[in-house]
Amino acid sequence: MPGPKHFAPSASDGAPPDCEIRFAARLLDARKAFGEAFTPLLFCNPPLDILLDLFVAGSKGRPVLDACLSAGVPQSVALRWLTCLQGEGLVVEVDDPDRGRDRQTLIRLTERTRESVRDYLRHLIAGRDPSPGSARDAPPSAG
Repeated sequence: MPGPKHFAPSASDGAPPDCEIRFAARLLDARKAFGEAFTPLLFCNPPLDILLDLFVAGSKGRPVLDACLSAGVPQSVALRWLTCLQGEGLVVEVDDPDRGRDRQTLIRLTERTRESVRDYLRHLIAGRDPSPGSARDAPPSAG
């Protein structure tokens, strides 16, 4: 199982621990607003929206239906994407401990995925390209 790609960790620069969560929530809102300004299905990215939504949800996770709604696509499409994300080892299903006998399945990021998303967001917040070895991070040439 491939799992998430590794982004070089960046220092948190003393940012509050929830800085990445707030940024991810703003990024989700901006993506949805952009889609609403145009034809939404032309600009959707269900796996990204699901990962960001689950990152914002925290370690408990979200009910499957809520995770599907965050993708902004029909539920059947979102469920296929959740299956793909599970197959890649990015998300896991867990039982909701708060529901008791009325069982509900939650989806959450794996710890490795959560750290990769956090590192990716830290790079964006710092204004750096998160791609390893990116030319955009190289100093400008003296020419």
